[in-house]
Amino acid sequence: MSPPEPTAATPARKHRPDPPFRRGLQSAASAVTRVAGPMWRKRGFAESRVITDWPAVVGEAIAPYCVPLRITRPRGGEEGGALYIRAAGSWAVELHHLSPQILDRVNGFLGFKAVTELKIVQGPVAAGPKRRRPKPLPPDARELISDAIADVGDDGLRDALERLGEALHKKS
Repeated sequence: MSPPEPTAATPARKHRPDPPFRRGLQSAASAVTRVAGPMWRKRGFAESRVITDWPAVVGEAIAPYCVPLRITRPRGGEEGGALYIRAAGSWAVELHHLSPQILDRVNGFLGFKAVTELKIVQGPVAAGPKRRRPKPLPPDARELISDAIADVGDDGLRDALERLGEALHKKS
C-alpha cells in the first residue's frame, strides 16, 4: 500500500534540516575538519583523521616529534603513495628505523594500503604542551605534612606518605 497523495488538506512534507543553533553543541574537531578539510585534501589527506588523530595513529611516544605533511598519490595507478612527515632533530633517524611500523599503523588506521613509502623531512616541529614545574609547597603545608607522618616508623612508607601529602596539597 502506497502513502496517500498530498492534497490541499494534507500538504506534502518537506524535510527541513534543523537550523545550526538547534543542533546543540558541536565538538571543535568537527568544525576544524569542516574548515580545514579542503586544504588537507590538496595535500593528499582525503582522510583528515590522519592529521587530527596523529597521536593515536603513531603513538603518544612518537607524535610530539613528528608531523604529517602530505600524502602523494602514486603515478600510473600503482598501489599506495608516499607519506611525507617532518621530524625534529635526531628523530629523523629514529623514524627511519621505525618506518615499517609507522606505515603499518597508518595503513591500519585508514583501513587500506594507502601508503607504501615514508619520506622524512628534517625540520622544526611545533612543540606540544610544556610541562610546568610544580610550585613549591608553602612552609606551613610542609610542616602540616611532616607533623602528620612523624609517628610512622618505616622510612620508605614515611617518604611515600610525604609525597602523597604533597600531591594532595598541590591539587587542592
